[in-house]
Amino acid sequence: MNQPIEEPRHVFSPQERILHTQAQILGWWASLGQSPLGRTIGGLLGGRDPKDRLLVVLTCYLDDSGTHDDCPVITMAGYVGFTPQWLLFEEAAKAIYSDYGIEEFHAKEFHSTRCQFKDWRRVKKQTYCKQIYDAGRDCRALDIGITFSVRKDAYELRKLETGLNSRTSAYGFCFTAILNHLLRDAVFKEFLGRNGVDITFVVECGNHNDEDVKRIFYEIRAKHKLEQKLNSIAFQPKDSSRALQLADFFAFYSRRHVEATERSGGEMPEENFFLEQMQDHIYVVGEVATDCQV
Repeated sequence: MNQPIEEPRHVFSPQERILHTQAQILGWWASLGQSPLGRTIGGLLGGRDPKDRLLVVLTCYLDDSGTHDDCPVITMAGYVGFTPQWLLFEEAAKAIYSDYGIEEFHAKEFHSTRCQFKDWRRVKKQTYCKQIYDAGRDCRALDIGITFSVRKDAYELRKLETGLNSRTSAYGFCFTAILNHLLRDAVFKEFLGRNGVDITFVVECGNHNDEDVKRIFYEIRAKHKLEQKLNSIAFQPKDSSRALQLADFFAFYSRRHVEATERSGGEMPEENFFLEQMQDHIYVVGEVATDCQV
């Protein structure tokens, strides 16, 4: 397979990103029930018109299963995009998965060249990464990228020292930080500030702290009186959408970048090709907490 070729891309402004054609929206609504993501979104929206609704897809990567004590860093990452654009991405990604023989994407298997990625050479991995992210950008599904990492030991130490956040796990702390960052971010506030626009969070299910994240979502919504803007939160399996699998891709390599920075004493490592693709021409909000304020 040939080396991926970089082509100049137009950087869409926030104004351009929120101007979607009626044909796209109507086409999305007509095909809503034809995919797992469509059925998920339909249920979350209660059958309401999806026009101007936002969907954020987040996942959290905690090493293998998320329970290994030797993993020092927790990272939660994902993307924000308008709901109709996510369905366009699902269709585009389906074709790419078929071309590469992928049934369900797992970032750790991809990185270690195991299972369905066995015998993949680096150039094939790079080409796949570029194609799947080009699809996300071309569909305008990736309006905002968001990633937050925390050192588990630093967070637990601050909890002991301050007596604060006694009910909040490090996983929940990541979600709190992401939600608060989004609510303060100028670009996101421009999206969410439009009349009739709200947001639904879809988080990969299976973490034993899922209820912690759910509690935080509703507490922040009530605290800021955002019942009309923070619509709902749902926990879905990874195989329910390729959008969640894309978030897993982002979270995995974000965590590796943070851990490499930690190992080098704070010196930023050379940028990884995959992480470059994940952020190229995408507005990204990211932070790492190594000395936590809880």
